[in-house]
Amino acid sequence: MNISPAWFEQGRGDVNLFQYTANLADLAFKDPNHQLFVSSELQRPDKAVLKWMENTKQSMVLLGAIMSIVQPELYHTGQLALEKLFNEPNYVNRQVELFEALEVWWTPFSAMTVVSNRETPLHRDMGGRVEWSDMLIALGNYDHGRFALPGLGLRYRYNPGTILAFSGKAFQHGATCPGNRACIALYMRDNVIKRLKLPTPSWLDVRDYADGTESH
Repeated sequence: MNISPAWFEQGRGDVNLFQYTANLADLAFKDPNHQLFVSSELQRPDKAVLKWMENTKQSMVLLGAIMSIVQPELYHTGQLALEKLFNEPNYVNRQVELFEALEVWWTPFSAMTVVSNRETPLHRDMGGRVEWSDMLIALGNYDHGRFALPGLGLRYRYNPGTILAFSGKAFQHGATCPGNRACIALYMRDNVIKRLKLPTPSWLDVRDYADGTESH
């Protein structure tokens, strides 16, 4: 399940001409003025996802607070993006649904994916930037979960309650969790930040922590 208050529909984000191999007619979607879309899960008439997000508010606030420490500049940009969507809703095609989503969107990330009882083979997440941290939260009822970053030669215990923050685009990663399991992945979309004309956060800098202030 993919959830976002505002992002590009599949195929409508930025196009890399060196990698693009599908129908050339889709290149029309490269228009930088194309509107963002509220994800379909947030448009459901039963409002089930909105209710779930309201019920998980405290957890999402805590995760946002963790991100403000892990990568302050990225956290700040996420906050700016939400403020801009609220103040300039014309960026989005369905403004009623946008405001409904923003009322319960308590995370600085631009999107989240909820994965339930699915295998997670080794992969990279290509929608963000190598400089940005994604966040994974392991949930469920199982033991002996493991999370692997083979390029770094690292393998972590990944049992319920574990939170990981790392660059999902820079590092190939995957998980094995035998049993009843779920994962919430929180991440930023590069093309959304560009569409909102916001500054692009760079690598985490140790100077962000040197005197308790952010370098930007």
